[in-house]
Amino acid sequence: MTTIVDVLVIGAGPAGSAAARECATKGLNTLLIEKASLPRDKACSGLVMGTKAQALVREKFGEIPPEVLCQPPCLKGHVFHVPNVGQQKLADPAPLTWRRNLDNWLAEKAVKAGAKLSPATKVITMRPDGDGYQVIIERPGEERDMVRAGFLIGADGGNSFTRESLFPALKPGYAHVYQECYQLAVSLEPGYLHWFYPLQFSPTFATAHVKDDTLVIDVSGGIGQLKELRSWFRAHLAAEYGFDPGATPVWQGGCLEPVLYRQLFDGSFLPARGNALLVGDAAGLLTPVSGAGIGPAVRSGLAAAGAIAKATKSGGSAAEPYLDSLKPTLADYKKLAPGFKKITAAAEAGGAGLPRALATAFRATLRPPGEK
Repeated sequence: MTTIVDVLVIGAGPAGSAAARECATKGLNTLLIEKASLPRDKACSGLVMGTKAQALVREKFGEIPPEVLCQPPCLKGHVFHVPNVGQQKLADPAPLTWRRNLDNWLAEKAVKAGAKLSPATKVITMRPDGDGYQVIIERPGEERDMVRAGFLIGADGGNSFTRESLFPALKPGYAHVYQECYQLAVSLEPGYLHWFYPLQFSPTFATAHVKDDTLVIDVSGGIGQLKELRSWFRAHLAAEYGFDPGATPVWQGGCLEPVLYRQLFDGSFLPARGNALLVGDAAGLLTPVSGAGIGPAVRSGLAAAGAIAKATKSGGSAAEPYLDSLKPTLADYKKLAPGFKKITAAAEAGGAGLPRALATAFRATLRPPGEK
């Protein structure tokens, strides 16, 4: 069977659902596919970080409903811990959710706007078809189908099949995030996302926070670094905060995040080709320093939909208007990226100034200049 659509969106995370909803509201026949069944778990803090991201979600999707949020429904901010040095607190209220609930709600919003949703659908191959694309998809227990789309939006995460298909020569570096969830109590101050930067593992880090009476711990760093950091973090939590090292996680999972800042800044990687556009994590659009992804995901998804609407009217390709729309974001990223060096320099100097350097660099990513 062949399905013909105006827009095929691959991936039903915040980027994909934002793109699909916006395309549907513009009258485009839109198919949103997701490789997993919904709702599905995802390794993520679940924080909608930053005032711009929060405003954008409210504007396009409405207030996040109480049933989608956790307890507490909002975290107060962040605490940056440098063991044996000190800590620094940063107030930054942010809605708190599980990604399975947030992403399911966003996808439902896209469907209500007129997009068609196909969960548990895997992309097998994709290739150009004139100005559009032919994509072979597969659902469990069904024969493979072909989708012919005039426009393609790759919103399929950090380890993007769409990006690999469009840019096979691109070999990005990756950060690896591993998450474990425990149903146990610890003595961390409630209401905050706690970041731990042990100097001996710099620049890798770990985080912990509590939601719905569940302790969520994450370790993040280069592939091959996480086993030792995880062991250290569990031992540190046990020694300082009452964590039970013999506890069994009720859920665990991980994800890969591409490190593409250099390629995005120097133009050696442009996340669009013809009428195929990459958004969110697939495009490497993670906020420097904080790694916040939900805001950039929604923003780039909306930009992709706007570019497709322009291309539909003009008859040109969507790549040019999409890349133009990303310029302000990339300009902001260039300004924020030196925060990495300041954090590294503070660690190399012995760490005395690291808690403050972390809070300063993070605040720059979360609040526009001049905002209190």
